[in-house]
Amino acid sequence: MLYIWILLLLRKKSMSGYEVMKKINELTLKTWRPTTGSVYPALKKLERKGYIAIKGTGERKKKIYSITEEGKKKLTQLRKNMLEAAKSSKIRNVINCFLWPEEPDEVREEFEKLFVSLVDLREKLKKDYNHQKIQSVKRVISKFRKMIDRLKNEVE
Repeated sequence: MLYIWILLLLRKKSMSGYEVMKKINELTLKTWRPTTGSVYPALKKLERKGYIAIKGTGERKKKIYSITEEGKKKLTQLRKNMLEAAKSSKIRNVINCFLWPEEPDEVREEFEKLFVSLVDLREKLKKDYNHQKIQSVKRVISKFRKMIDRLKNEVE
């Protein structure tokens, strides 16, 4: 997972190993702070494979890494694999059956369809975020959450 994070971050901008650690910690809401003992060997391995390159040096002679074209291709492949895994996750079904064993199959299937639809929507939106689409998505999701809250209140 660390390799994917590094490639994702370097796709946005070149940075040092320290900046990579700091950014992962920030993006995971401080739930994961990779150590130097994991980040620097990962950077070396990605560099050896040709997925990243040293762009130069920053302050205090820190190496600044950037993603290569080969790294971008690898990231696209990893992302595609992860997206497919998310949409067809067997582990999610096991968890659902464990958490809600009495849930009728047709309800479980509808939740599964909803999950896949949301993943598909996010995938389509990433290609063209603009102010109008963002406002539209926020409006629809807000209405949907309110409908779910009303349904929860009916059940209680």
